[in-house]
Amino acid sequence: MSPRLSTITGATAAKLAGEVGSMPATDRRPPRCGEHTTRYRAGCVCCRGWANWYNRRRRRRVRSGTWGHMVEAARLRAHIRHLMDGGMRILDIAADAELCYGFLTRLVYDRATRRATPAVAEAILAVRLRPADRPLVDAAGTRRRIQALGRIGWARAEVAARLGVHPCAPGKWVANRYVTRDTAAKVAALYTHLSAIPGPSRLAARRAQRAGWPPPIAWDDDIDDPHARPNLGAPDTDLVDEVAVARALHGHPVQVSTAERVAVAAGVLRRGEGPAALARLLGCSGHRARQLMTQATAQQAGQPQDGAAA
Repeated sequence: MSPRLSTITGATAAKLAGEVGSMPATDRRPPRCGEHTTRYRAGCVCCRGWANWYNRRRRRRVRSGTWGHMVEAARLRAHIRHLMDGGMRILDIAADAELCYGFLTRLVYDRATRRATPAVAEAILAVRLRPADRPLVDAAGTRRRIQALGRIGWARAEVAARLGVHPCAPGKWVANRYVTRDTAAKVAALYTHLSAIPGPSRLAARRAQRAGWPPPIAWDDDIDDPHARPNLGAPDTDLVDEVAVARALHGHPVQVSTAERVAVAAGVLRRGEGPAALARLLGCSGHRARQLMTQATAQQAGQPQDGAAA
């Protein structure tokens, strides 16, 4: 059985089948298999009945010259993207086209789907842009906020718990191209509240750092602009993450850059402590702690830092 046929609704299947009522009773569309709804299963009587009907209909239409050629999926993706740019969700498009939501999702995001049947293509291309009940916005800002919160220790599960959504929801928002306007507003409000507070998950912070996700300090007011870039500093300088410095000063194990280590040393100096306290906080040797404190002292005094180790 064609996997395309199992992804359409009854109304579209009737279009694909033509005038079913004019067919002989033995050639009318049988009921779909209720157990194997997406793939043909060998040995299943219902699946075999559906596959036999489909193949008979296809051969008959090929002989009569009415069997259309498959349509390239790229054309359909472009139309769906146009509708989504206008604020429609895939769920809205699937309802208007009378197609399966899961099939449309695979068509948009799975590049392995290269072609579609003429009936499916006709149903998709017939959908026109209309105001959606839940308008969509670009997910760039939502994605960056969730990743930045992860960079300072806020795991996605914790973000989901604070938003009152399923634990998998933040991961889907990060992967999606669009999110609803309500979702973007909720994530932005939570980001404003948590962006200056170190999170409890060291594992989430390490994973975000390995993934190269910028911290909140790297983003300005243009975080929602898809073309904006994080401010990671010049190539020959290090960006100091104040949240990471604060975590290190409070004794939390956190990976910090050289510039951030110097900032931690400056904080230790302000507290009136010595190299032993700095070595304990950073887990480094006493010699390295003294070098960092010398560099921090030189920075505070505006003196050159020739004696500091890189």
